[in-house]
Amino acid sequence: MEKISKKTALNRWRLVLGGFSDENIDFSGDERQLKTLGSMEELLDYLYSRAQGDDVRSETGNRQGGRGGSVLSAAKWITKVRELFPKQTAEILERHALDEFGMTELLTDKKVLEEMKPDISLLKMILELKHLMRGEVLDTAKRIAKEISEELKEKTLRCYWEHHNRVDRLCESHAHTLLFDMHSYSDDIVPADFLQRRRATPDVCIGTDSR
Repeated sequence: MEKISKKTALNRWRLVLGGFSDENIDFSGDERQLKTLGSMEELLDYLYSRAQGDDVRSETGNRQGGRGGSVLSAAKWITKVRELFPKQTAEILERHALDEFGMTELLTDKKVLEEMKPDISLLKMILELKHLMRGEVLDTAKRIAKEISEELKEKTLRCYWEHHNRVDRLCESHAHTLLFDMHSYSDDIVPADFLQRRRATPDVCIGTDSR
């Protein structure tokens, strides 16, 4: 477990609680550290001031950000987040910005889009927001979506062949084999034939005939 000093722990708590806790917890450090911590607090306020509900950073219980109007744009915000926060923390903040607070403007900036972590969550977001994209941004999104799709396809095929090669080896080691082809169904995906017959989708299918 990482050992941290009392000063570092208090600074982290101050970032969690926000500027409204400054009467009880203040940042500590040299001039450069204080400037960095202040910038980090501004970045967190820019994001989490968008939330609704009670906030320990506000005496009135209303969610608020910093003490003055922020001049940050989404593109500047994500650039500074990547500059000041550890990589893992920055990726979490990016995901919160998109998934929790709907900062879709992040995906309408080519540079921001290119620097985001290419994963299934980003692919889903691109597909949902592609109607907001134009020109180079749309071209970039298509390229990124293709790269993510190819990577997912490769992983799926690798898993598929690994499984089937194992089954082949088991079959070859016995004189006779009996195979059960079983499938589970997602609640969100209903085969067309079940829709046509108006039957409930089964939890598990152990083979069906073609009639």
